[in-house]
Amino acid sequence: MAVSRSEFSYRIGQLQYLDFQDATPRLAGFLEWLNSDPKGAAVLEELRNRDIQPLLDAAGFQRPPKPKTPEDVAAIAVCIVDSAIKRDTEIFQIGYSIGVHGSSSHIQDTMDEVSRRYIRPLFEYLEVRLFDSELETISAKVSDVAIVNRMDIFVVHGHDEATKQTVARFLERLGLNPIILHEQSNRGRTIIEKFEDHAEVQFAVVILTPDDVGRLATEGEAALKFRARQNVIFEMDYFIGRIGRERVFPLTVGNIDIPSDYSGVVYTEMDARGGWKGELVRELKGAGFAVDANRAFE
Repeated sequence: MAVSRSEFSYRIGQLQYLDFQDATPRLAGFLEWLNSDPKGAAVLEELRNRDIQPLLDAAGFQRPPKPKTPEDVAAIAVCIVDSAIKRDTEIFQIGYSIGVHGSSSHIQDTMDEVSRRYIRPLFEYLEVRLFDSELETISAKVSDVAIVNRMDIFVVHGHDEATKQTVARFLERLGLNPIILHEQSNRGRTIIEKFEDHAEVQFAVVILTPDDVGRLATEGEAALKFRARQNVIFEMDYFIGRIGRERVFPLTVGNIDIPSDYSGVVYTEMDARGGWKGELVRELKGAGFAVDANRAFE
């Protein structure tokens, strides 16, 4: 048989919401249906033969795989469904095993995250491959299948444990996943390797706390000013260069010296009244994160 675009659209429309309890049989049925079409079968075979094992091996249980291309995303999606069928288990269980976690402990949140990261991009990829005949069109559209992380927020911090926890818990209330480097597993990596592996985010909160003091060598002791730790400045600069100033939220505590190259940029003081929370929500929304401000102030 030949799969029509209208029938394909109808079937994936039925799969836009997947309950964790019946996701496996529903997706298995979809792949079985697609496999009955010669072109669909060929695309599925190509994805199943794609070598994604290095991506899965690198993921572990802490972090999900980091695909580099839309083909990688689609291949991981097919692998997840195939694995769930073979093991006679739920999709979310396979997601857990490769480091995919939801915004809360609810099982459905993990299922939704698997869908967001892999299943829905698979549908987009298949539609392009099956129904756009021009190679140039396929290349252009496939490259537009977004692999964007809209859950993880990197939290750069110094020695102020209480402030770090306050920010992290606030992000969790927004339904986001705060990434705190020392809480992630080492897996034999150097600090910079570990940092780079976890820095693939679209937003960073930088907490500048008065942990150090400094002055020019030619100045006297009276010129000493409170400063953030050097690693905090380094990581802030890294994210400014990597994702842009508009996606870096500098949050200051107390009277602290700001790096001269960063002077003039608006930073937010962590005030006792909690005004910084509204500012952070505003910046996250401006960066394209779907956050519910009502949850922030419950």
